[in-house]
Amino acid sequence: MEPNVIQVIREAVAETLDCETDAVPLHAAVVADLGAESIELVDVLFRVECALGVQLAIDDIGTLLQGGLADHQFVDARGTLTGAGRAQLASILTVPTGVRLATGLRPDQVSALLTVEDLAALLSPLLTTTDGSRPCLVR
Repeated sequence: MEPNVIQVIREAVAETLDCETDAVPLHAAVVADLGAESIELVDVLFRVECALGVQLAIDDIGTLLQGGLADHQFVDARGTLTGAGRAQLASILTVPTGVRLATGLRPDQVSALLTVEDLAALLSPLLTTTDGSRPCLVR
């Protein structure tokens, strides 16, 4: 993963939260640990778009989080992540722990757990994919 992407995300989080970049550790969850509101994640993504000259879609991030799992494989009838859904997230999040991916976790709670490093890992493929499976988002 390019250090530039991590730095851009750290700076975007710092600007959004009105704090110094040094106060944004890689392993801190932007919402749960740093106190951002979930709407502020949208602002972070907008700032990343502006800094890197790309367009990012929230749906793309959701698709990456869900992996190749169908909706019914990712979320059960109660609206909570299935075992397969939690395993998928554990395979792509940079700091997965049993506590973070507890039974009963709902998909709408996942964004609160994303760290700067998680965001960088999720966004990096969207910034560089040119294999024809999706348009390259780099302008």
